[in-house]
Amino acid sequence: RSTSPRRKGFRRSRGAGQSPEKGMDEADSSAHERSVSPVRRLSPSKAGEILSEIDPETVRVALRDFAQQLKDTAREKEEAEVRVGQLQRALTEVEEDRARIEGRLQALQKSLGDSDEGKC
Repeated sequence: RSTSPRRKGFRRSRGAGQSPEKGMDEADSSAHERSVSPVRRLSPSKAGEILSEIDPETVRVALRDFAQQLKDTAREKEEAEVRVGQLQRALTEVEEDRARIEGRLQALQKSLGDSDEGKC
């Protein structure tokens, strides 16, 4: 199985007595040092310890869970957008009904006023 360029030089496991810095090629090591800020730069032995403690299956499970959460969130967002559209249409209808009823009320009030004037 070939490794991707980003993983080149990293080994999945090390034999007893093998130093952590042997897990990286020199070119990969210098590229890694350039890409990490000076404040966060780890010594080669610390980086090797961290890499040896990472369980690939745990990372896969975490990524799979994250991808599922992302899909669920995207679906919820789409459903919410549909609901917002429905509510906006309902609001527009209610506002149109209110405007129509207000117009009818004003016409009735005017008619009532005219009728009262005629009786006096």
